[in-house]
Amino acid sequence: MTLQEQLAADLAVFIDAQGFSRSTILQGQDVLADHVSDSAQALDEWRKRTQEPPGVGVRLLTLLVGESDLKRPLAEDVLDVDGVEWTVLSTSVEYGLLTLHLYRHES
Repeated sequence: MTLQEQLAADLAVFIDAQGFSRSTILQGQDVLADHVSDSAQALDEWRKRTQEPPGVGVRLLTLLVGESDLKRPLAEDVLDVDGVEWTVLSTSVEYGLLTLHLYRHES
């Protein structure tokens, strides 16, 4: 087994509809994604980047998707996730897994 094949097999463990992931409409595409709401890492990054005070109403979402499922967006891009618009805070890619830190202000 090549390294690429091993990475794909490992990724299948995390991006699996029977396990952690769920079907998500992301930018009009049906993909499997892991959802982490209001992660501490995303909140810390949002506060550093925006310098907003702690009382500002914001929702945070971290999505983990297969790198091949979505073209990597840029910070401040707006993504449609299940019919709701979220702004990209940051992205990273490790071992074929694209991590998206997203936010939106609460009204």
